[in-house]
Amino acid sequence: MIKEFVEKWKEANQFFKQNIADRFRTDIARSLMTGEAPIEAFNKMNSVGNIRELKKIAGESEKGQEVFNALAKAKLREIFSNAFTDGSLQAGNFYKLFDKKEKTRELIKELIGSTEYKNLEEIGKIAAEFSKAGKELLNTSGTATIVTGK
Repeated sequence: MIKEFVEKWKEANQFFKQNIADRFRTDIARSLMTGEAPIEAFNKMNSVGNIRELKKIAGESEKGQEVFNALAKAKLREIFSNAFTDGSLQAGNFYKLFDKKEKTRELIKELIGSTEYKNLEEIGKIAAEFSKAGKELLNTSGTATIVTGK
């Protein structure tokens, strides 16, 4: 029973090495040589598990960390792009990123860490208050209706 488990474990490790890790290492290496973004690795950053896998593949080397950090920044830019218009913060869109229903909140937390995430979440709460206050300010008589995206 244990021998069978060890055999399957070795097969799984070999499969990962040949089919996943090597492919992303090649993608990352190609990006280092050409100066282009590692597209395949970036596209894989759609779940916490995949991000952790890429972090592991990137390894501890300075170059590997440099590439992973660049990918993380690009992913965060993509996530936050809806919260900014012409360089201005759109409070409503910003605070929605931290909604418990939003799947990107877990990606953000994984990419920047818990402490930084909590700080941004607090800013999100402030943005929500600004957004709410702005809507109330524009509707002082209480007669206007406000249509939201939900």
